Amino acid sequence: MFQEIKKYKKWKVLYNLKEPEVKISIIITLIFCAGLYLCDFEKNFSVFAQTVCDILGIVCGGLLVLIGFSIVGIAFITSLFDNKQMKIIEATGQEEKIENIMMSYVFSAFISGIVFIFLVFQIIFIKGPTQQIESVLFWVVSVADVYSILFCVFYIISLSYNTIELYKLKNTYQKVTELEKSLYESVNEVRIDFIIKALMELCDESLESIHSKMQMFIENSEIKDKNEILQYLNSHYNK
Repeated sequence: MFQEIKKYKKWKVLYNLKEPEVKISIIITLIFCAGLYLCDFEKNFSVFAQTVCDILGIVCGGLLVLIGFSIVGIAFITSLFDNKQMKIIEATGQEEKIENIMMSYVFSAFISGIVFIFLVFQIIFIKGPTQQIESVLFWVVSVADVYSILFCVFYIISLSYNTIELYKLKNTYQKVTELEKSLYESVNEVRIDFIIKALMELCDESLESIHSKMQMFIENSEIKDKNEILQYLNSHYNK
């Protein structure tokens, strides 16, 4: 897992200002923490301590949901493409793109787990006998809390958009496989028609005679979907 995260440099997403989730998280974090500072949150922390623990507990539950959502996202992507579509994806060089999105879900689950553990330790510390820490450390932790929580939320939202893009990609490859299948069926029809024509010339038999023998063979065989096959042959050779 860590090798793949390193390969795609996923940790850079945490501070890449080009990413919309980073921009939104930073703006909201600055506004929220500025509001806490103006309310003397640090000086009156003992008053807010229980409320903070309750909120952090709710957030921890939400992070577990995000982890579950990330795992579901990975399962969804792995089941999205069949073997034929995967061969086309490999041939067109799109395999890394899909793997990159999958690793984004892995990174989302990983970072949500780290934040979850971090918040649990904070709850334990707040409920402990010692709540006083240095002012700078207090605000560093506060900013880190708010930003990491917001980032986890907005990052999973951005991944949802990527999943929609993957679904569109699947539809494109589905059309390609259907086109290939249609072409393959057409080639088979031409091949069979050519063989039947050759038999008519070699054996001096009419098309109706060969068609009749084909019907008898199918009716006496144990082939599945006999009726559908006979219906197709009747429509194809009785034009």
